[in-house]
Amino acid sequence: MVFKGRRRRFIVNKRIQYKFFIIVISYLLFIVFLLGFLMFIPSILGLSGEAAFEKQVVAAQEFLTLHKRFWPSILAIILILGIHSIYIFHRVFGPMYRFKDAFERISKGDLSFNIQLRRSDYLVVEKDSINNMINSLREIIGSLKRDHMTFFEEIKQLDEKLTSSDITLEVVRNKLKEVRENGEQMKRKLDAIKID
Repeated sequence: MVFKGRRRRFIVNKRIQYKFFIIVISYLLFIVFLLGFLMFIPSILGLSGEAAFEKQVVAAQEFLTLHKRFWPSILAIILILGIHSIYIFHRVFGPMYRFKDAFERISKGDLSFNIQLRRSDYLVVEKDSINNMINSLREIIGSLKRDHMTFFEEIKQLDEKLTSSDITLEVVRNKLKEVRENGEQMKRKLDAIKID
């Protein structure tokens, strides 16, 4: 898989990315309301009918000052954290998109690639693990293909020798021994692969 520059799609997995974005915004809103409650409750209690009028005036001024400073700051924080979350999600979900594409290619038998990520992407360790898996599969299957070619070349040579009139039983036995050894070597390689 060759990296061809910047991806054109910012949202690569709508369902998951939107879900994570909603979770982050939900946590932010919960924290905002909890923080707002804890900051405003003393002023609200100071406005109760039991307090002296002077204390109520001070509490009202404090409440209005907090109100004027608190909400714009909170909205700015939510906006900054929301945008930052989208950026961070992109650094996680971008590699996951590439992994999904790689898994689909592997399932179709294509082992002619390695996954490439951008420098700022996360999941680099996972990318390296998947690339190691692809390389190992490529080596195993390449070795089996070479052994398979050798195996059938030996059978072809044996067949040619059997059709010639000057073949001895010893030559046939030696050639069959080579074919058997090659077949056993392929079997050992195949037995090393666990499928059950």
